[in-house]
Amino acid sequence: MNMLWLSGTDAGGDTGVVADAIAAVWRSQGHRLVHWPLTGGRLYTPTAFDEQRPPLSPTARPPGRLALLGALRRTLSAFDAVMVEQDLDTEFRVLEVLGTTRRTPRRWLLARWPLGSYLAGRGEHVSRRPRRQAEVLYPHFHAIFTLVTGTADDLQAQFGVPQRRLITLPWPLPAWATPTGAAEPLPRVVTWGEATGLKGIEVLVQGLAALGQEGIPASLVMVGGGPRSQEVTRVAEALRVPVTILPPSGATFREVARGGVLHAPQWLDGTGVDLVLGAAAGLPLTAVAAPEAAAELLAQGSLGRLVGLGSLLSLTATLAPLLTDATAWSGYHRAAGIVAAQHTVDQVAGHWARGLAYASDET
Repeated sequence: MNMLWLSGTDAGGDTGVVADAIAAVWRSQGHRLVHWPLTGGRLYTPTAFDEQRPPLSPTARPPGRLALLGALRRTLSAFDAVMVEQDLDTEFRVLEVLGTTRRTPRRWLLARWPLGSYLAGRGEHVSRRPRRQAEVLYPHFHAIFTLVTGTADDLQAQFGVPQRRLITLPWPLPAWATPTGAAEPLPRVVTWGEATGLKGIEVLVQGLAALGQEGIPASLVMVGGGPRSQEVTRVAEALRVPVTILPPSGATFREVARGGVLHAPQWLDGTGVDLVLGAAAGLPLTAVAAPEAAAELLAQGSLGRLVGLGSLLSLTATLAPLLTDATAWSGYHRAAGIVAAQHTVDQVAGHWARGLAYASDET
């Protein structure tokens, strides 16, 4: 199969990491994949695709509507299928273009948000139009891939996507995220993913500052940066919390795998990428008790603990023993290795092969 993968803005690099891992699985099964980012300024450039096209727009600003429509119209008919990363813009334009092409490829969407909750968090004045577009257009995708069941349930319940077109599969770890087993209980907390207004890193910074005042100093490692990373850094400096910002990469993963705790501060999470990477690095996990990815991955308690949304008391009470008690830390460390092994390419390749076959047959 000849497949085109379209991606929009990816300031934090996490969706690029997802694309790279999935492409590696399908490419190993004999499919040809072409990656075409529509914007520049991306932190993570995938390496698993057969072809990496230059971005349509050289900057992080999306291309103009007419430029995008013209480029897609000239390109899409050459492929058997097109996978679009969800960004509430590109997927709508792709569906518009596909209605004008003679040879229509299979159209698939990689959904990375619990969309109903995400739009509700943006406010009615902002979300009204994309919500209506999603309600009208999402059912026209032949298949929508999700990485957690909560995201699929949201699309079915709130946006009318038929259940038969929703495919939930375990995310394969990228080749560079190889568990090392060398992690140690270091005094630091790691976050992975774009620092946006919805990420909630500011609450984590306040929690680390409170722990420092209690004699439990810990630094913050932010992987991925993002539009609010500078603001977070200023707040951290004012509260005397050391901060390091690293780009998403194999070298960064090896640094993260030296040890510490991974915290997922976001309420809206439809992929769980940061949690799976944290487990692969051998770190205990903590996360805001969000209804999708965190609830699915941490519900049993073997990998770590959930904390209350916006609760400094819950956050500090959860992090303190993991930063001070090597025995408590080690128990979660051992469980993380078991879960990480379930997300290797060898373990999930069969799932993605069956998912692709199902998506190719779905009409």
